[in-house]
Amino acid sequence: MTSTPSRPALASAAALQPIPRLELSLRLFRQLAESAAGKNVILSPFSIWLLLALLREGSEHITRAELSALLGVGITDDVTSEVARFTRLFTSASVTLNVANGIWVDPDCTIRAEFLAIAEQCYKATIDSFEHQPGQTVAKINDWVSAQTMGKIPFIVEQLDSAALLAAINAVYFHGLWQIPFEPSLTQPRKFHLSNGIAKQVPMMHAKKYFRYFEDMSFQVIWLPYDNSSWGMYVVLPKQGIFSRALSKVISSEQWTSRLMQPPTWEHLTARSESVLVDLKLPRFRMESQFDLKPVLQALGLVSLFDADRATLSGISPTIPLAVDQMRHKAFAEVTEEGTEAAAASFAGIMCTSSMWPRVETPIHMTVDHPFAFVIQERGNPLPLFVGLVEEP
Repeated sequence: MTSTPSRPALASAAALQPIPRLELSLRLFRQLAESAAGKNVILSPFSIWLLLALLREGSEHITRAELSALLGVGITDDVTSEVARFTRLFTSASVTLNVANGIWVDPDCTIRAEFLAIAEQCYKATIDSFEHQPGQTVAKINDWVSAQTMGKIPFIVEQLDSAALLAAINAVYFHGLWQIPFEPSLTQPRKFHLSNGIAKQVPMMHAKKYFRYFEDMSFQVIWLPYDNSSWGMYVVLPKQGIFSRALSKVISSEQWTSRLMQPPTWEHLTARSESVLVDLKLPRFRMESQFDLKPVLQALGLVSLFDADRATLSGISPTIPLAVDQMRHKAFAEVTEEGTEAAAASFAGIMCTSSMWPRVETPIHMTVDHPFAFVIQERGNPLPLFVGLVEEP
């Protein structure tokens, strides 16, 4: 007799507790870093959060409870106010930032007008219909994503299930120029030591300037601001000899994240405005990642959304039972002497189922010549736009 594969267990709605914004970002990062096994990782927690928030608008019962907990809000909370707040923060800077939502619907599928209205009015979503041929719909969606990300993510959807009724996508594009650019003539080849012990030559940028800076016995952190804005990039460098494992394993440990990325250390760091003279060497790099978010989100407690028998998305369609068949995320980043360019896209296909601060005059040396992490964030916003792990520039 063949046994039926077990399904992830559902938690009761009462047992689900909201996850703080920063904690959700870190949990996603840890899960994806572990699965990447020594490879570069970049993701946009904001892109993922916004797509899940959009799906929550059409969810009910246990699915709404799971989505609410993951998003860090109460079951009855109005998420559209959160979306407006985040969007206002993200669009108030002088950096180039494009946040776009898109929904494609099968023309034969009845979708609640209320859901489409919220998607269009509150999430500023583009609403479009499927083409007659699945391949044409895939091409249409990918063309839209490419346009929203300035060609940095040329595609995210490879194919749609024949039973697909709705596709929801969020795309993010970011471009910021450094407040203190790196001088291109100072960029020189230097060794970068990979986690496997191999050293490779990479273009290493160089600047000796005053930066906001933090360090302790385990890591160095520096804030690189973008021009005329509250946006910046945190570069997080573990000190040599501290960690014998790949950085992805270190970041996945509760000990490391509790010391660096969780309050009070992270909030203390981001709240400080002192700067010190730093002799910084940082590799120029370009990277991209793509992930299947379904198992990651299931591990974080979002179970019913992907289960044809238990999903409750009746707020999207009143007559047809829906479940999310696939959810993917793709992100890109490039850091040069001039600044940073980054993009991300998240896709959901829904189918029918029948501490210390040094004060010194001599420069502090920070040579980023081994695996490191980075966070692109606006000060005061608890939800990072991008989080990355650079194992190999």
